Amino acid sequence: MFTRQKIVLNLLDIANCEVSSLQLQKLMFLYSLTAGQQNRVYDFVPHKFGCYSFTLHQDQRKLEDMRLIKVRRPYGADYSFISLIKPKFVPIIKKETREKLQLLVRKFIGLSESELIAQVYEKKPYYAIRSDILSHFDKNKTLLEKIDLLQTKFGNEKHCLYTIGYEKKSLESFINELIVHNIKLVVDVRRNAYSMKPNFKGFELENILEKTDIDYVHIPEIGIASEDRKTFLPQGQREELFRLYYDSLTEKKNFVDKVIEYYQQGNIALMCFELNPKDCHRLQLAKFCKANYPDDEIEICNI
Repeated sequence: MFTRQKIVLNLLDIANCEVSSLQLQKLMFLYSLTAGQQNRVYDFVPHKFGCYSFTLHQDQRKLEDMRLIKVRRPYGADYSFISLIKPKFVPIIKKETREKLQLLVRKFIGLSESELIAQVYEKKPYYAIRSDILSHFDKNKTLLEKIDLLQTKFGNEKHCLYTIGYEKKSLESFINELIVHNIKLVVDVRRNAYSMKPNFKGFELENILEKTDIDYVHIPEIGIASEDRKTFLPQGQREELFRLYYDSLTEKKNFVDKVIEYYQQGNIALMCFELNPKDCHRLQLAKFCKANYPDDEIEICNI
């Protein structure tokens, strides 16, 4: 069991009551603010009701499958309700972590969902930029101004051909990087849209990005063939592999044309695994686009 899941179970134990899924999201977000960057167990993205962690939701489903929590889903409700199953299983966590959770619950458990959302928006307006309920905050002009400034800033992010790798990134931190650079479309340039990190498998990622208003397309034809990787990489011939790949793009012009078509419509990100773009073929693809489509005056930006 992951540490983050143990913390969720401890929070539910301390709360000693049924907690809505929205409350759980907000409470874990507020906990992350007190835990600090190094001890943060979940990352969050802006969503229709404020901060949201897909990973936390997945953990909720996992704990339910493990029969450690009970989830009640009223028909027509916006969210579900969660409680520990009796007899309780509460894993041991660090004393200071448990104490922080106790302080958190004592301070916030009595607040309604709307009051918790307000707490999040006040502390971190960024998580309100995609909110569906800003009309509830009409009287808070200062907050609305902060949100409007953020929306304007991201909306005016310069037009670039972005590249991004998901290595060593949580799903949510990956999505946040897309949001702040105003990415409208992720172009997956892996030959096979498969990953040991389940959220980054092609169909999973597409479904998740759809919920954040970001489109996804997979173009396997501009990935590197696995046989070429097996031939060159074990021999330490990365540069030779990239040179071969770059030259091959001339024969795949129709697929590169598609990338350029997407780029002309708005900010896109060429996505692959490697954190460092110099270690990934996506940078070679971006350079090919820049060199062969000069009329578009393409600027490459590596996230």
